Amino acid sequence: MKFLKKLSLAASIAAVSVAANAEMVAMDEASLSAATGQAGIKIQADIGNITVGEILYTDTDEGGALSLDTLSISGAQMDYEIDILGNGTLQIARTNTVSGMTLSLDSVDVQGTGGENTNLLSGLSLNMDLGTSLTSIYEVTGDDSLSDTVIDMDSSFKINSGSVTLLNGAIGVGSITFDDGLGGMVTTSTTITADEQGLGVALNAITGDLTLGSVTVGGASMGDLAISNLTMQDTTLLISGKD
Repeated sequence: MKFLKKLSLAASIAAVSVAANAEMVAMDEASLSAATGQAGIKIQADIGNITVGEILYTDTDEGGALSLDTLSISGAQMDYEIDILGNGTLQIARTNTVSGMTLSLDSVDVQGTGGENTNLLSGLSLNMDLGTSLTSIYEVTGDDSLSDTVIDMDSSFKINSGSVTLLNGAIGVGSITFDDGLGGMVTTSTTITADEQGLGVALNAITGDLTLGSVTVGGASMGDLAISNLTMQDTTLLISGKD
């Protein structure tokens, strides 16, 4: 009788253990399913200050050079979500808006082999807002069976304030703004293609109001310039090396 009681107790404990394990497995599968439903990558970038000392392009045939000195970006937090779709498209989405990001560039110069230097731009400073954006990267195959890489970018931005000096100081702009005409962000749509011909940049659409304040030419004040309903669309560039 004692043996039967012990056997019955052991069977009961085993049954409870099996039931408990079954419940735990079900919970694990539910958790795994929820995790699968949240596939993708999230990245949060807090930009305190990013500075690039110099970007230098040298023409190896002619010997001249184009230099960009001290490019700086600061004051931004950007949240990204990255997904790979079933058709192989890589999508990168900025999911938050950015207020008051600053971008500055000390100078852009053309340098000759004999020490000649032409300053194209100096003292560029911009304070900007950025909206959400979506970038899609994928490949398409044309009639020639060659694959082209395509980058589609939809975004929005606004220039709150800025200033710049151009052409060895001959032209100065003390105030720059660019918005949708109502103080909101300007939307942009751009497509970049890369193939055996080179790099193609297509500005599909951008419309906004541009103001240039405190304009000087040759040190003399020219006043302010306002350009309303500035529209650029179906504008393309093809960048390639010389033959």
